[in-house]
Amino acid sequence: MITRYDYEFPDDWDDLKIELWCLANAEDTHLHLKHCMFMLWPHLYTGEMAPGVPRWRADLELMTWAWSNYRTMTVIGHASAGKTHTMAHIAYTHYLADAANTIITLTSTHLPGLKKRLWSDVVSAHKTSIISQSGADCMHIRPYDMTIRPAQNPKEDKYIIEGIAVDRGEEAVTRIQGNHSRNHRYVIIDEAEGTHQAIFDAASNLMTDNDFRWAMLANPENENGEFGSWCEPTHGWNSIDPDEDLHWETARGGVCVRLDGLKSANFRDPAPEGKKPYFPFLIDQAYVDRIKKAYGFESARWWIFVRGWFPPAGSMGTIFSKNILGHALERILYNYPPTPCATLDPAFEGDDECILQFGEYGAANGSDYAFNFIESVTVKAQVQIGGEPLDYVIAHEVMRECALRGVQPENFIMDTTGAGRGVYAILRKEWGLVNKCDFGGNPSDRKLRAYDDSTCADLFDRFVTELWFSCRVFMEAGLIGNLTIREKKLREQLAARRFEMKSKKESIETKKDMKKRLGYSPDHADAFVLFTELLKRKGAITEDTAVPLGDVQAEMDRAVAYSETQVEEFSHGNF
Repeated sequence: MITRYDYEFPDDWDDLKIELWCLANAEDTHLHLKHCMFMLWPHLYTGEMAPGVPRWRADLELMTWAWSNYRTMTVIGHASAGKTHTMAHIAYTHYLADAANTIITLTSTHLPGLKKRLWSDVVSAHKTSIISQSGADCMHIRPYDMTIRPAQNPKEDKYIIEGIAVDRGEEAVTRIQGNHSRNHRYVIIDEAEGTHQAIFDAASNLMTDNDFRWAMLANPENENGEFGSWCEPTHGWNSIDPDEDLHWETARGGVCVRLDGLKSANFRDPAPEGKKPYFPFLIDQAYVDRIKKAYGFESARWWIFVRGWFPPAGSMGTIFSKNILGHALERILYNYPPTPCATLDPAFEGDDECILQFGEYGAANGSDYAFNFIESVTVKAQVQIGGEPLDYVIAHEVMRECALRGVQPENFIMDTTGAGRGVYAILRKEWGLVNKCDFGGNPSDRKLRAYDDSTCADLFDRFVTELWFSCRVFMEAGLIGNLTIREKKLREQLAARRFEMKSKKESIETKKDMKKRLGYSPDHADAFVLFTELLKRKGAITEDTAVPLGDVQAEMDRAVAYSETQVEEFSHGNF
């Protein structure tokens, strides 16, 4: 027998098998996790890059220590910090240690991102391990459903490594929270800044499992969001010095690890002048200089992508913080019966949703235009061969839904950017004087607040930015209500969209950029901010909204030309 760590092992067990057993069964898992990683990937983690420059970097030591000693770990870090790669190796090592009793869920904001990053890194961890390199094929990998299981048990469906994209909605939530393990249960959330609260709730539901641990990884963007709340220090953000602190215990009972680019291996151990950095996959001085030149020292991108820290207020952030959304929770009580109203974001492109929303406004809280949100309806339009064109189908569905709720055309507003012009033209002709709004237009000459000296054209880069900030002003003033926690999708979209200063004006990120970052468009939120625009046109802020009637026929012609090409079933995808 072999005696090691006060345990006895069979004589034919090698060092790796002993360390893997200890990782699955011993108390000091950090020591054994490191030893396993050293032996599985010696080319990555043992020896030196140069004299005095070890391959086992300080960030690797910190992440493996935090993972081994806390059930909940958040990791914030600079660009190209290697956090996803490191976490993939940690996860694979644990599965290898006790595959028969381990379930590991890998998740990210959307399917392409999951395949490209976390899932790909786990598969690479398997293929580059010393076991695979020696010819032993111990794992069965199924790329089509993103699962890994022991090769000797290819039909195993429970104790596996599985990849689940967050954009699968309720399916993702159900698969995570309903899959308990008799021993080891781990969840890794990549791109956690864009992950919905329901996924965090589903993962935390597994806390009762014997050995449950989860890690949330992200570039830090919004300390007021759901991910930010898991990073918040026990004694608040003011207790942390961004120039010094690299880890701290969190208010929600875990640990936050921070990877500061200026303290990464390429800065701790810089290569000789004129030579390539020792760790080319990490940021170096050239990258830092590019960020500084392009965006400025202390800019939002400087803090996020160089310092691995939440950007200071005002540099980059979300328009609707958790505190601001808190102003809109309670339903507003009116002095007189309110007036029903509605908005539409047609969203013809890709898998964006066609969102019809309903609300009410009336006299309350010192204003004639206090607003309550009522509900969202996803318009699912089907075009039949020989039937009405698409624009007509959507327009008639909108008219039907509005009639059911008593909404008059003058209390309806919609975005007419792009293909929306056709639906607007039909509504204008068949229903009445509905309101239109062009998200892509220039900001107006109105004031954001009655006491402002500057106009919206002075403050914002384009009209959609003005819309979002105007809605925030209404919410801060207590003029928006009934946005309850049941409206998870709407609240998440409002909280997720970012803005920053560009050429001394506020600029909200584009739909395309947000979708690339998070995997979804803010369709519900865009429809919601239209309510404020409708109320401003009615008198909250006076504006002439006359639309030349000559525009209607041209838009009708465009509607027919566009819609006649649509002869297949049309259905906007679910979020």
